[in-house]
Amino acid sequence: MSIQIKRLNNMKIKITESQYSKILEESYYDSDKLYSKKHITSIFKKSPSELKRIVYNLEVIDCVDGSGNLSECVKLPEVLFTYINGRY
Repeated sequence: MSIQIKRLNNMKIKITESQYSKILEESYYDSDKLYSKKHITSIFKKSPSELKRIVYNLEVIDCVDGSGNLSECVKLPEVLFTYINGRY
């Protein structure tokens, strides 16, 4: 099954149902999700200074990564999540 999405310039694109699900999953903001502090810091190295300031001041939470190692994690504010997903 394919889904049609109408764009602002009246162009239509076809995507599969799995592509649609992936887009929805990637664009959903979860305020409780934890992200690696090291990874987030690397993403925002070349970002605007106001965003770097937000990243620098995030509360660090101790967590365990997928390999079972102790790591530092952060919860992202929605503005940072939006920037990462290219809608800033």
